[in-house]
Amino acid sequence: MSDESPSAWLKPILKPLKPMYREVGMISLFVNLLALAVPVFTMQIYDRVIFHAGVSTLEGLLVGMGLILLFDFVLRQVRSRMMQRAALRIDVAVGRSLFDKVLAMPLAVLESRTAAYWNALFKDVDVVRNTLSAPRPSSSPICRSPFSFSD
Repeated sequence: MSDESPSAWLKPILKPLKPMYREVGMISLFVNLLALAVPVFTMQIYDRVIFHAGVSTLEGLLVGMGLILLFDFVLRQVRSRMMQRAALRIDVAVGRSLFDKVLAMPLAVLESRTAAYWNALFKDVDVVRNTLSAPRPSSSPICRSPFSFSD
């Protein structure tokens, strides 16, 4: 038996991407914190603008909210591009590794298994690849809703 764990093939692929995933995590933290701005904005409208009829306060809140929404949009775009870049790197590395493994197999091994076996193997690798590189959980085949209309 081999001393390596079953996930040992994945570690060399993900190790160079660790700093990128850390940055994506920090960006996601800030995006989630900015998501709290809308409820706070609504509370401030009720407490300060409607109760005290503060039109100048409303103008300030609108400008601040506009800046927050712009910053949120920029952060989401940056996060999306970083995840696309990571997805491409993972796709190339996993695809190349799988292709090299299949080409290195003897022909007798390839012919001893049915086509359904190889099809299931490639689908499993595709699920792993999509799970690691999905820009959002809903695009992963594991989390896909049966009611989603996009494939």
